[in-house]
Amino acid sequence: MSLSVQEKSTVSNLNTYSNNKKENTTSVNPTNVSKNEQVSQTTKLTSEENMILFKKEFYQDLEKIQRHGSVKNAAINISDKAFEKMQKDPEYKEKILSLLQRDLSSSYAPRDTSVLLTVGESLSQYRGDSWPTSNDSEFWGRSKNSFFMKTDDKNNDDRKLNKEAYFKRLEEQQFLAQQIFEQQNKLQELAKAKNQEDILFSKATQKYTEMQNL
Repeated sequence: MSLSVQEKSTVSNLNTYSNNKKENTTSVNPTNVSKNEQVSQTTKLTSEENMILFKKEFYQDLEKIQRHGSVKNAAINISDKAFEKMQKDPEYKEKILSLLQRDLSSSYAPRDTSVLLTVGESLSQYRGDSWPTSNDSEFWGRSKNSFFMKTDDKNNDDRKLNKEAYFKRLEEQQFLAQQIFEQQNKLQELAKAKNQEDILFSKATQKYTEMQNL
């Protein structure tokens, strides 16, 4: 049963943060990176780190939502663009939280249900689907990689989102971001020192040449 008329569905896909970071740093050469490029890379690192914090805070907001007794299993898929939109637009974030609150706290009686909510970068992309727990195989298939999941089904413990493990991964990603940020600063210092050495060497060479011509 669809909770909205929208047909378009977006599936949350958390980026592999550490892999992206490695790609961003493998080609860095401290003697060739310009100041603008260094500033751009530092800004990008800060932006991604802020997104991690935003996702953690949003996860905690979802934790506060009370499910109706008839909602036995619930999952929320959120696209990367949806996260970006909510981070930039607090009003959009509040609207999404309001919709999620509505659909998770609503009664689906007389049946017990599994509810899957999908969040996109616009309200028109918001979608809700539900299945009776007696026939919810599609729910488990489509919610496998959900950003958020809560379930009362004791037979599906392996499919539950482990909150502690999730936050541990985010903390590891934050630590990695900080490490790379510090490495970027060191590279900038090395590049600055190398540039100063080049200037001193150039002046010494020029002075030596002048002395030779006397």
